[in-house]
Amino acid sequence: MKRRILGIVAAAMLVSTSVCHAASEDFTFGAGIKGWYNKMELAFTDTAGNTSKDKTKYVLMVGPSVKMGYKDFFAGINYLTTTSDYERSFTGTGARTYTYGRSDADVILGLRLNPNFAIVTGYKGIFSDVDYTITATGAKVGEAKRTMNGIPLGLSVNVRPVERLAIYMNGGYIYFDEKVKYSGFTTTYADEKWAYNAGFAELGATVNIVAGLSTSLGYKYQKLFNTKKPTGYDKRDQAYDGVTFAIDYNF
Repeated sequence: MKRRILGIVAAAMLVSTSVCHAASEDFTFGAGIKGWYNKMELAFTDTAGNTSKDKTKYVLMVGPSVKMGYKDFFAGINYLTTTSDYERSFTGTGARTYTYGRSDADVILGLRLNPNFAIVTGYKGIFSDVDYTITATGAKVGEAKRTMNGIPLGLSVNVRPVERLAIYMNGGYIYFDEKVKYSGFTTTYADEKWAYNAGFAELGATVNIVAGLSTSLGYKYQKLFNTKKPTGYDKRDQAYDGVTFAIDYNF
């Protein structure tokens, strides 16, 4: 799945580059790099209602982006992946360490209602490879692939107080289905299905450096509320937050 999405991103970048010269004033094309420096926080609730929390250090996600527009319609593809892993370590006899690699794929479809407001939908996928190791020895005991798919519904606000500066705010809702597949363990674990109601919000600013070239800096928060879990598991909410950045060139 991740290879397929990377191929789509690469193809979209080639197409946008080759046709931009023939575009009329109604068409816009752009490509760039996006990043998100974030941490993960997990909140657990057991069947008795007891709660606990765990969080990781900050991890950088970065990757390519492509965007295009026609009149009031716009679309885009982003693919971000971690440059290092989220890690959760526990101590004690037989305690395990969990390391997470994460990739996000976004397909964006939007309609501008006016110069300042737009409604947005599309597709979002979150793909995580989790390695399980014994904390004391570092020996790997198994792995899991977690795949989350959802359709976002959101609102985008863009205000330009001066010519070269724009303030933006994005927010919305996503319902995620998640599938988990285990492998490599001495014990066979059945595939799992989870579900989440998720909310996201981002606030930031974009500066036009020169004609066609812009850079952005912002802050993004993403919260996933666990609504479905396998029998016997604790309820597990997830939260991610951190600084976002982007460099874009509009052809």
